[in-house]
Amino acid sequence: MTNETMPRVVDEYFDLMDGDNKLATVDLFAPDAQVIDNGTTYHGHEEITRWLRGEASEYTTTSRRLSAERTDHTVVVVIRVEGNFPGGLVDLRIEFLLDSADRISELTITS
Repeated sequence: MTNETMPRVVDEYFDLMDGDNKLATVDLFAPDAQVIDNGTTYHGHEEITRWLRGEASEYTTTSRRLSAERTDHTVVVVIRVEGNFPGGLVDLRIEFLLDSADRISELTITS
């Protein structure tokens, strides 16, 4: 999948998460969205903001997309993350479920 066919919200998510303003990412989520990361579920903008301030910002990282696939309202992206976390390198599978307005309604991150 090329960036031309990638939903804009997915590109924006990665741009913001690799940048200095991760908190702006919350605006990409539907109000009742949920994030599942490392076995913990965060519901709604308030909890997602807490995730962005905490676990999602704990380390300085950059990512590179290895693959992406879209089916209807689901986008699955595999990324390679490098940073100052233990091990320094990990491949993650990130599944986006988009609502009818192309906002993120569910985000699931697994290794």
